Order: sequence, then structure tokens, then C-alpha cells
Amino acid sequence: TVSDHLLLDAAVGRTDIMDDPVSTVMDKPLPTVGTGEPVEDAAAALAAAPAVLVLDGGHPVGILTRADVLDHLAGRAR
Repeated sequence: TVSDHLLLDAAVGRTDIMDDPVSTVMDKPLPTVGTGEPVEDAAAALAAAPAVLVLDGGHPVGILTRADVLDHLAGRAR
């Protein structure tokens, strides 16, 4: 995972950061959830990560963020 925070932190004071390999600014992988799992499972995974990678048959099909879950819950409340 590469986040804007990690990239910005690495870039402070460095003009040559764009020449570095991506691996130098990577963080741990995102947690994963399957497309058939309940939203509650994704929400639980989001407690420890900024996003989750959504898999369908083991293949990535999307990224779900906290904002996505909040939007979903707000829609249910209407």
C-alpha cells in the first residue's frame, strides 16, 4: 500500500524522491474482504486500516474506504 501520508513524509526535504522505487514508500498490505461478505466484516477491518481490498474469486475488484461504509450506512438511515 502507498498512501499520500507515507509519500508526503518521504518527500519532505527530498527533491529526488520520484527516482526511488515504490517499495521504499510502501506500508503493509490492506486487509481483504470478499464480495459476498457482510458490510460489517469490512467495517471491522477498517478499524485497523484506512481501506480494505475487495476480492471476487481471489481477484481484486475494488477498494472500500471508511467513507464508502459511512455513505452506505447513511443511505440505509434515510
